[in-house]
Amino acid sequence: MGHQPTRLEEQPRRRLTPAMASFRLLVLDFVRGYLGENGASPSYGEIAGGLDSSRNQVKVAVKSLVRDRLLLQGDGPRSLALPSDRDAAIRALEGLGFRIDEQARTIAQPITDPPLLPPATLDYVSQIDSDQERDERGQGEGTGGKESGRGG
Repeated sequence: MGHQPTRLEEQPRRRLTPAMASFRLLVLDFVRGYLGENGASPSYGEIAGGLDSSRNQVKVAVKSLVRDRLLLQGDGPRSLALPSDRDAAIRALEGLGFRIDEQARTIAQPITDPPLLPPATLDYVSQIDSDQERDERGQGEGTGGKESGRGG
């Protein structure tokens, strides 16, 4: 009577690569693989069993991945999904500082941090402008005496 290997024991353990150094990335990799093989979302229990961890660790990692928009999660159970290329592009643009308005379908230029100051406005009239206005008014009234008085 020998030991019958379970399904998990039959599969060789995958080696940990540098890209999978954190638990979050392990969870993300597991979900990607599960979605690819089964076409449906795994449960927290299946992820925990596949990664030899607790359901609570998996919940924390999934919550973090959803917050960073590396995974999408619906309201029901088994509702994990991978973001589309469009979602990834929007996340990349936001990371560069662009503002995205999805309702208006517009992309605005990045915001400087801190914002630039508004341009300065002049709240006085310079002396040069005042002299030019007086000269123009004097010429417009038909009094040529002012011009002749300066020349002589």
